[in-house]
Amino acid sequence: MMYKIIGLLIGLLIFGAGIYYLIKEKNDPSSRKIYAVFTGAGAVIAIVCGILLFI
Repeated sequence: MMYKIIGLLIGLLIFGAGIYYLIKEKNDPSSRKIYAVFTGAGAVIAIVCGILLFI
């Protein structure tokens, strides 16, 4: 259970950092692609760990 909570926190932190840098670098198209993937990966990690935590 501890791994699921840690995974959820890491996923949320990656998601938050991706959103922050996505907004910060909104004028650079190549950076937006990278940070969009980064944000998506964080969201997937958070969702999967959240689902596993409540199952």
